Amino acid sequence: MRASKWPIHAWEHRNLRLLSGQALTDEIGHAQSAYRSVRADLSKRRCSIPSPAEDMTLFRFPFGACNAKAIEAVEAAGLRAIQWDVSSADPWQGQTVEKMVHYVVAQVKPGSIVLFHANGRGWNTDRALPAIIDALKRKDYKFATVGEMLSVPGARPVLTDTCYDSKPGDTDKYDALARTLADQHARAVAQIKQSRAPTTAKEPAPAAAAASRPEAASKPKLREAPPRDVFQSP
Repeated sequence: MRASKWPIHAWEHRNLRLLSGQALTDEIGHAQSAYRSVRADLSKRRCSIPSPAEDMTLFRFPFGACNAKAIEAVEAAGLRAIQWDVSSADPWQGQTVEKMVHYVVAQVKPGSIVLFHANGRGWNTDRALPAIIDALKRKDYKFATVGEMLSVPGARPVLTDTCYDSKPGDTDKYDALARTLADQHARAVAQIKQSRAPTTAKEPAPAAAAASRPEAASKPKLREAPPRDVFQSP
């Protein structure tokens, strides 16, 4: 994808359908701020890369899950929500090259957006892609960025008030997963904060000072060992 059409994929990969208020706004806004910071840093270094856009314009929902409220928040941030219509299912560890190639090639139609993962979560994606590309080329398909497809004269994107994988409602299953991940994240953050909290040693109170000295401490009473003839092994 060209630099001018880099999409946002949220800040902490949270399920935006389960968020509201400031949490929903931050999940979108923090990602935008991070992009602007990286862009400014690259500009200072004069890195030899394609000139990045002033801001990102596209957004892909984590888990492919959204609702009307989440879509409105994305649009309010100046972004356009984009959803795929063909999933390669490459995050599934049981996905094979043969199954991925067969499914993607069979499901693609003109204007399709195909979902793959290149972040270490794609199983066999690198092995399947060459076969997928070759098969689609033989069907006279050409490849384009989302921005290029949207700019095609007469292009008519499919508009919907919710997000789904192949049919409405099929991403609802990710709500429970998202809640579990959010709980794990909250516990991890709490543990980190607790481990970083400063601790101060308190001086013993005067009344207890004598008892804190080894010589003033009472000696524990020792229990005499029982006679050998009454000893019972556990």
